Amino acid sequence: MQCLAIGWVYEHGESAAKIGKKSAMIYAAGFWVSSCASCYLGVFVMSNDQSVYMTVLFSIGFFSITTVFAWQFNTKKMGFYEWISIISLSGSRKFVSYIVKVE
Repeated sequence: MQCLAIGWVYEHGESAAKIGKKSAMIYAAGFWVSSCASCYLGVFVMSNDQSVYMTVLFSIGFFSITTVFAWQFNTKKMGFYEWISIISLSGSRKFVSYIVKVE
């Protein structure tokens, strides 16, 4: 939960302004939907033999699709590498620089 708070909640508004709110919302929703859906499939649908591997594969696949879909909605029309570094590390850089200054 700390990684979530630092990575996506802290300074999320600034990163969403850089890439577009719609793109940021699709990215966040895609992450949570893929995580919840893969956990549901792994626990309730699949047998024990295949649940771990198929859950991971489904989660990675679905999240990859939603990530590319969210990238298509960025308002600045930036490249994928620049876009993903802004949205996935939205608050981490500033927080890490703060911790380094404290130490």
